[in-house]
Amino acid sequence: MIGEHEIVEALTDTIAVPERVPRQWSFEGATIDSRKVLPGQLFVALEGARTDGHAFVEQALRDGAAAALVRETFECRLPGLEGRLLRVKDPLSALQRLAAHIRTRRYMPVVGITGSAGKTTTKEMAVALLSGSYQVLFTQGNLNNHIGLPLTLLGLNEGHTAAVLEMGMNAPGEIETLSRIASPTIGVITHVGPVHLEGLGSVEGVLAAKLEILAHLHGPLVINADSEPLRNALPNISHQVLTYGTGTDVDIRASEIRQTGEGLSFRVNGQSFVVPVFGTFNVSNALAAITVGKLMGVTLPELAERFLLFKGVSMRFEVVRVGAYRLINDAYNANPVSVRAALSELQGQEGRRVAVLGDMLELGPAGPGHHREVGIQARACADVLVAVGPQMETAAEAYGPGCFLFRDSEEAADHILPILREGDVVLVKGSRGMAMERVVERVRHAL
Repeated sequence: MIGEHEIVEALTDTIAVPERVPRQWSFEGATIDSRKVLPGQLFVALEGARTDGHAFVEQALRDGAAAALVRETFECRLPGLEGRLLRVKDPLSALQRLAAHIRTRRYMPVVGITGSAGKTTTKEMAVALLSGSYQVLFTQGNLNNHIGLPLTLLGLNEGHTAAVLEMGMNAPGEIETLSRIASPTIGVITHVGPVHLEGLGSVEGVLAAKLEILAHLHGPLVINADSEPLRNALPNISHQVLTYGTGTDVDIRASEIRQTGEGLSFRVNGQSFVVPVFGTFNVSNALAAITVGKLMGVTLPELAERFLLFKGVSMRFEVVRVGAYRLINDAYNANPVSVRAALSELQGQEGRRVAVLGDMLELGPAGPGHHREVGIQARACADVLVAVGPQMETAAEAYGPGCFLFRDSEEAADHILPILREGDVVLVKGSRGMAMERVVERVRHAL
């Protein structure tokens, strides 16, 4: 429970009407979506590009919200609700400050995970490995930004003994903000590559943005030494660092890597691991989670045992048999790093290989070059390319004959079935905005 004294202490200089702070008042958890408000939560009214949360304050309070965080000019039309309003100059800033304050009042390990690829899978793996020893608060869904992370932290309760938080960004300064709010005791950078180039300009810009986690990191930084930009940056990082990877000069090293019908098999410091997921790139994610587990006192045998129960992450290289096809559902998101890795995995599959690839978004002026490179790699890795979206037209041109081009995922879904043959291995991948899961669902529901 978060009470009145903590609210006043955290927000003293931002509360518009201090004398109206509700007395003997508390809440548990917070939301910005009035449709999902739970009894006793704090409703935070944020102004967005399309909607303003202030239009739903009264409904949220009627549906059980303990109180609402609103801007100072908000006018309440219903009698009796004024006493449940906390008026501040800026609700978003107040949300972040309140979350940061609550975090500092909870003395426990907090893992902050960022990177160009693998953040969510690493987060889910770390949660699975730690849950046998800790009561873990962790990022749900895509709540990994300047709004989602503080909302997650406001879910802290007395039962939690650790937190694992995903940190996303697409512009400079955002990871520093998230690090300031979360005050992580362990930082993880899974990869650095050409993503969000519209806001970051270059891979060097991506690296600088990821390293912003150091600004408020109160413990070791865990780094993927197989990521070349991170490996090259190591001499310039004046902070405690632990490395993982497949090279010989790392702290946590995977060896004897094999992919079987059950998933991935490898060894770490003599301990055998079997992880029931596919894609050899997931070895890197597993190593990051193992490193976190070791730092938090979990033994290698315990980590190996807990990995056997890991279920994977939805739409992240899920491999399933769908009738006559083997479907690789990697539709959640895409960037040049993850697409290259997925195509490399497709190349090793038996059967006719079909790559259904949607646009990689937020690449700015570098976009055409990266899409062209994808087309060239797809030519080497796939027997058929189904290119989806205007930017993938460049990939289709580079691929040449044997390619199909559709304007969006709906059109691709409408035409995918006649393209497929019995025994095909079908990879579906694209940026979140392309909604490539429509193609996946069409294949699944065709049976």
